[in-house]
Amino acid sequence: MPTERILHYRRARARPEDGGYTLFCIVTWNGEPAPALAFRRPDQFPDFAGEEAWLRVRWFSKRRFEVIEQVSDRTGARLAEVGHGPH
Repeated sequence: MPTERILHYRRARARPEDGGYTLFCIVTWNGEPAPALAFRRPDQFPDFAGEEAWLRVRWFSKRRFEVIEQVSDRTGARLAEVGHGPH
């Protein structure tokens, strides 16, 4: 039975002179550079702004997990909806 977990994704990019595109993401539990749980290609996660993000996943095993949504931090708090915060 799958469980939900919060994982950290950090981009690894091509050199700027080669376009700087995302080669893959390093996936960890805590946002530290190591130890890595997995290395995911861009087609295996939704695009996100910036160099790193926390994502809620449906965890089946270390080899199989599916992204559900991006969250704001390690606690799994939902991202604030644009235009719906305090003014």
